[in-house]
Amino acid sequence: MAASVGYRLSGEAQFPAQIEDCKCAVRFLRANADEYGIDPRRIGAMGVSSGGHLAILLGLTEEGGQFANRGGWENFSSSVSAVCDLFGVADLLQMPAKAAGVPSATARLLGGTAGQVPGRYVAASPVNYVHPGAPPFLIVHGDSDTVVPLRQGELLRDALKRADVDVVFHVVKGAGHGSRHMITPEVRAVILAFLEKNLKHPV
Repeated sequence: MAASVGYRLSGEAQFPAQIEDCKCAVRFLRANADEYGIDPRRIGAMGVSSGGHLAILLGLTEEGGQFANRGGWENFSSSVSAVCDLFGVADLLQMPAKAAGVPSATARLLGGTAGQVPGRYVAASPVNYVHPGAPPFLIVHGDSDTVVPLRQGELLRDALKRADVDVVFHVVKGAGHGSRHMITPEVRAVILAFLEKNLKHPV
């Protein structure tokens, strides 16, 4: 089964409210696993763009860490067993600069620009949480993405490899950000194969 997580957007709350909401959703699913027919040992995270950013954070931030349990069901784990990231941001400090004087979605999310609040950009960048023992990752990115450049996926891939984390990096030729060319039959097959391999059997 699949569950779609609703989380607070930047107009409602600044980071880290978004990852706290996602962690809370995972805990809710575990707490109600019997009711929904969920195997609590086989929960994965998948997200697109900003959702990809949050899926990466779900996979890399550990229990009791910086984003400690908030919002309910604190006795349950928010860990996931696999992560599928579709063109999410890995390192906010290495994103292209926006036009001067134009507030970006990231600045709204974090309460300022990288120059104004650099610590928040570090804290919100998933690449800074990569560690040995993290769950396996699938990274899918288009090589013509001008919103979240391919370099973001490469940075995450390289960090995961250095930590000896299992990672599959799938580049979609000619695909832009959220492009209809992104989710091809080939990409669907790659995603399904990854999820089946890593979630079919309990860990």
